[in-house]
Amino acid sequence: MSQFPQQKKTKERKLRRGWTTGACAAAATKAALELLLTGRASDPVTITLPNGSKPTFKLAFKDTGESWARAGIIKDAGDDPDVTNGALIISTVRPGLTGSGLVFKAGH
Repeated sequence: MSQFPQQKKTKERKLRRGWTTGACAAAATKAALELLLTGRASDPVTITLPNGSKPTFKLAFKDTGESWARAGIIKDAGDDPDVTNGALIISTVRPGLTGSGLVFKAGH
């Protein structure tokens, strides 16, 4: 006989998966680039994560101008939310000067 009290076994619900701010920003950037290059953005937009998984993100926002495009994803942090849960993550892309390479600018 065990010295420990009997524990009732219950089925625990798995936590609902959420996404990092970086994954949402990557999806928004991919959608904005598609929009700039083709005039259309995939919705939902799929990205490939370093582990090989391919999550999809629903576009919450898109806009274009003369030489730029912008797209946004609402962050879903899942069942382990942080302060950015529900935030609209927006990425704007535009062509740079020839030879300038990629330039990343932090938002506010």
